[in-house]
This record gives sequence, C-alpha cells and structure tokens, in this order.
Amino acid sequence: MKIQCLDFANGSSKTFLLRTHQNTILFNCPLESRLLEELRGSSRPPSLSQSSSSSRQAPVLGSILSTFTNAHSKRLLDMEYTAAQSQAESISVFRTANLDLVDISNIDVVIIANSDMMLGLPFLTEYLGYKGRIYATAPSIEFARQRMEELIAYHGTSGTYTQPGSSIGSMPTGTVAEGWRFLYTMNNVRACLDKVQSVGYLQEISLFSALKFTAHSSGYALGAANWVLEASERKIALLSTSSAVPDRHPQPFDPSAFNNANVILVSDTRSEIPGDRVDLLHIRERIKARAGSALHTRQNLLFPISTTRALFDILEDLRIYFSAMGLEASTDAGFPHIYVLSPVSKMSLEYANICGEWMTPDHHVNLYEAVAPLGYAKLVKSGVLKAIKSVASTPNVKYDLEEPCIMFAGDYTCLARGPIASLLRNGSKNSNTLCVITEKDTPTLSDIAMPMETIIYDPRMSLLDMASSIITHNQAIPPQHIIIPSALESMEVKKELEQILGSHIHVYSPGEILNIELDRPWEKLMITEELSSDICLEPFPLNNSIACAGVMGEVVLFNNRLELRPVTSYFDQNFGRE
Repeated sequence: MKIQCLDFANGSSKTFLLRTHQNTILFNCPLESRLLEELRGSSRPPSLSQSSSSSRQAPVLGSILSTFTNAHSKRLLDMEYTAAQSQAESISVFRTANLDLVDISNIDVVIIANSDMMLGLPFLTEYLGYKGRIYATAPSIEFARQRMEELIAYHGTSGTYTQPGSSIGSMPTGTVAEGWRFLYTMNNVRACLDKVQSVGYLQEISLFSALKFTAHSSGYALGAANWVLEASERKIALLSTSSAVPDRHPQPFDPSAFNNANVILVSDTRSEIPGDRVDLLHIRERIKARAGSALHTRQNLLFPISTTRALFDILEDLRIYFSAMGLEASTDAGFPHIYVLSPVSKMSLEYANICGEWMTPDHHVNLYEAVAPLGYAKLVKSGVLKAIKSVASTPNVKYDLEEPCIMFAGDYTCLARGPIASLLRNGSKNSNTLCVITEKDTPTLSDIAMPMETIIYDPRMSLLDMASSIITHNQAIPPQHIIIPSALESMEVKKELEQILGSHIHVYSPGEILNIELDRPWEKLMITEELSSDICLEPFPLNNSIACAGVMGEVVLFNNRLELRPVTSYFDQNFGRE
C-alpha cells in the first residue's frame, strides 16, 4: 500500500492519495485561499497598474486626470480609482492540494471527511475532469453547498480579471506553478455536487467487490466522518478532523473506527505544545464570560466566524448562560440581540435543526418530542436571534442592528468582503464594539481600529489527544502501522506509541510517498463455478463433521479480487504426466 500527502508545504495535512489492491483513493479535497495582493507583494494587479494593458484594464490615474480641467471631475475619478484599487487589493485566489502529482484518470473514488474538505471539489470535477465516484454524508454535502455559495457571493467578482478556474491573466509570476486560481461559479457547484453520493454513518459501500468503505462519526461537526477501508481482511482507518470535546452538538467521536485496524492514518490535528495542554471547556467559559461582561457594560460583540460548526455550540452556550442569569428569551427582558450575518445564515440555522439524527443522543431525542434539537430555535422564535443576509444595502448599520448586540459574521478567512467588512468598518468608528477572534485562521487586522480580543476555540483533537485515544482502544490488538503528521509533538507521540503499542510509526511530510508493507498470513480467494463443480468433498479422517478436497487451479486477479480458476496453460496440464 502507498500513501501520499498531496498538500503544499507549510499547511495542514488534509489531502491524501492511497493506492491499495490496484485501487486509487483520494481522501479529501479542501480549498486554500490567499489575498492576491499577498502573492504579488506590494505591487498592484496589472489591470490597475499597467498603462499598456488591454482595454479592460484601468489606465494610470495621472493620464486620466491630465485630460480633465474640472476639479470636481478630478475628485470623482480619484475616488473611483481609490475604490477600484482597494477592491483589487482585496481579491482572493484559491487552490486545492497539489493535484499536479496525480493522474486524475487513475482515481477510482473520492471520500470526504467533512464540508470543509470538499470545498475544492468543483475544481476537481469541472476543471480537471474527474468522472469517478464521490462519497460524503448528507450534512457535509449541504453545508459545503452553503459555504461554496457564500464564497461565490464574496469572491465571484474575481472573474473581472480572468475566467473562473483559470490560473493565468493578472496572476503574478510563479503562482501558476503553485496552483492559485480564481474561484469557480455556481454552475460549477451545482454540476459538482450532483455527482456526490450521500452516505450515512456505518453504511457499507463496496468498490469493485474488493474494497469496502464505512463512515464513522468524527465528532467534529454535523456529518463529519472518519473513514474505514477494508480489503482482504485488512482494515485501514483514515482519521481526519475529529473532536472529543464534551457537551457539543454533533454525534460523538466513534473510536471503533480504529479498533483492530492494521493501518491508522492521522491528519488535520490541532497543534499543541507538549506540557501546555489547552482546556477547551475553559475557552468556552471565557467566551460566555466575555458576553456577560459586554451585556453588563452595554457593549457590542462581533465574532468573525463560520455559520456552521462552532457557531451552534456558542449559540447554545450563550442561551444557557443568559437563562442562568435570569434573562428570558425576549429582548424586552434584557436578553441581548443576536445577529447571524451571512448570505447563507438563514439556510444554515434552519438546516442544522433538521439534522437531529446526526447529533448527540440528548439532542436526537428532541425529534421524538416535537422539539427542535438545537436550543437556539427558541431564540429565533422569540425574535432574539435573527439571520441577516447582508448589511451592505442598509443606509446605516447602527440603526438596523439594535444595541447592545452580539454579531456572528463570516467569512472569517477574508475580512475585506461581505457583512464582516461592513461591520469592521463601522465598528472601527464606534468604540462600543469589541471584535472577538475565535477562529484560528483569521487573518491579522493591523489596519482595523476596533478593539480586539483573541479567544481561539478550536475543538479539533490534537495529535496528543489522538495518540491517547489510539492507545486506549488498541492495546489488545495493536495496529501494525500508525501514520502521523510532522509537528512539534510528533517525536514525543512516536516514542510513546512505539513503547506502548510496538507499532511501526511513520511521520509524513507533504509530497512524500510512504510504502506500507502489510503482513498477509492468508488471502481471500473466490473459487469459480467452473472449478467448484469438479470438487469432490470427502470426510476428514479425524473429524467427520469436516469435509476436505484437493484443488488445483491458477490464481487470477479479476475485477479487483483474486479468483481460483481451472488450469488453462499447456505446461500446467502436462505437469504431472512424467
């Protein structure tokens, strides 16, 4: 078996290519984003800085102003140019993992861990021509659809500079080889997601009768999954983003995914320095305390955060926290106004509350009592919690959002687009608003005057957590191989796993190909009907309840499985005549 991490260097390890039993499996297809200005350095996009460019590109400001004598016209053009330059500097570009290392036509199947891990699929299916099978859970598919729609709402105007999916045009030198390109379109998204097949937890999927796939809950988000591959009595566990934090809404982490596994692949873990463990329950208490303090001082809170995953935990924590303070779910009773601002906020809040079967048993049981699984539905019903698509069309945000309030706005990965951009601009003029950073990948905000506080809430399991869980559930039958990412704590984890389990520990890096040798004491064969018709069973001398027979045939690999067929070669037919 061969395993290769396809991610670029200096990033999280999320994407893998596996080759086993003559099958090629792609595990995850996430999306990475960067500001074009960061890739270009301090230079402006050619469409705004080169006077010799095509007719679509803006001339140099000085040459425009030289043709006008009216001062008012000059001011208008100056403002338009400044706005265009600002917009160009906030353009984002995107890339998937390094699929240049892969022959796309050889991939047999793509399996997806969660919604974040499928945001790059439209590039794979609509631009790179992948035609094979794709599997993901229903919530992962829907939340990915919403996230893609949100990205297009914010970044779709990138097509002004070049066609979606293209890696040419105004891209800086060197970015073509790095895979950066502009975003796909909604037509690409629809066509791509129509190709994805929905699966449930523990639902067995077969590939060419040789491989079996099963999704197990990873505990990270609604529908998030770790995958188990089984072939020839060998079990391979593919562990992606996982969480074991208690008192959350998704179905809990299922450790049976790696029970009795021969190979365990660990990926996308939270970075944690040995000896400096993070108490995530304490982090949630800090967020609640900050909200309580803001309510006491009539201060607004702004969270740049995705409208899925952690948002549902924080909303539930705040509802319980304010209720414990004696506040009823009503703005008249002093409950703070809560706003979720995103083009997909309403869809996200509504869809999450029909996913009860993907939640913890305590949440799931509410479905049988005609109660919404997630408690924030009470806040929506009372008018305390509102979903708003955009604040850009409103004349004055201050009067549209009642204060004091708590605002959740994405996209946290790009603070120059969407509702978050408007809120940051207005909040910078209002010292009564505090921005609370909870997402680990939130860009720096050096040019924003708004007061900031960082309380990173990352519910992912760390590599140390994952190692502890593997040790706890695999001491009886340790895995032969455990594959872990290169990180600060890798050597400590490697030493611990080797000492306790005696497994072979492999530390991988992006682009590296690992050859994993699996011991196979025996192999499963299928006997063809033609050969089985000639078998004559006889009672076993020492045990009449057992019958045996001598069989001679040749082993052939057919349809990705081994078959025992009648001997057909001349040499074999005449082998016993002498």
